[in-house]
Amino acid sequence: MAVYDAGDSVTYQGTFTSGGALADPGTVRFRLEPPGQPGTTYTHAAGTITNHAVGSYSYTVLLAFGGYWGWRWEGTETVSQAHAGRDFVRYVE
Repeated sequence: MAVYDAGDSVTYQGTFTSGGALADPGTVRFRLEPPGQPGTTYTHAAGTITNHAVGSYSYTVLLAFGGYWGWRWEGTETVSQAHAGRDFVRYVE
């Protein structure tokens, strides 16, 4: 778990592999769950996720307020994988 300050801009990296090599899933999704709010799912197809190279993706978000933020990368179809975590954002006065 990483710790950030409210107002930080953070880039989450998602990496997908198949047989030990980087590979692109058929569908790539990133889900972000701010504290006390319903989560939002972003997709590569909608243009909200950046594809840097084969199997390498990122999503940048402004962590606007404090609390625990959940996140999850999902790949489906050709590369079915998921990676999830939770980060803490400190309140800044």
